[in-house]
Amino acid sequence: MGNRAMYAALAPLFAYPGPDLPALAQSCYEQALSCQSAAVSELAAFAATTAALSRSRLEEIYSATFDLSDACCPYLGYHLFGGSPKRALLMVNLKEAYREVGIEVGRELPDHLCLLLGYLAQSPDEDLAEDLRDIVLVPGLAKIAEALADSQNPYGSLLRGALLSLRSGQPVTAGGGQDA
Repeated sequence: MGNRAMYAALAPLFAYPGPDLPALAQSCYEQALSCQSAAVSELAAFAATTAALSRSRLEEIYSATFDLSDACCPYLGYHLFGGSPKRALLMVNLKEAYREVGIEVGRELPDHLCLLLGYLAQSPDEDLAEDLRDIVLVPGLAKIAEALADSQNPYGSLLRGALLSLRSGQPVTAGGGQDA
């Protein structure tokens, strides 16, 4: 298993919590274990929290964190470019890249964290995937994680875990593994 599987496991954890969130969090933690990821402890903490809290409480925390706070909104282009034309260009390019691999954007904006991680998990273009990881995902996640650094918010553990996974520096490979 490689980074692609880790990114695929992380992506749905940043969506609005559904009834399967505890199982998804546990699966992501297990994926981190199998990858020997530096993110294991952070993802273990998130998995334990999702198992312990009710769905309604998780929904409240998610909304307060990602929907009601500009500092933590899941639209990474916003964190990097604000409302500038650079963000608009990023979103147009992301929509095209998503279309090429069959990712449906739906009502979500293309720079949403879930969509970006999902694309990273299946991108046929390794150079583009690495650029998105290094130029968009890592700096955008770092800003969100910084906003939650001093809080007890369980999504802080998830953000730090995702950031550790992305910062691993291991190239994304088409076969789902890692380059030596």
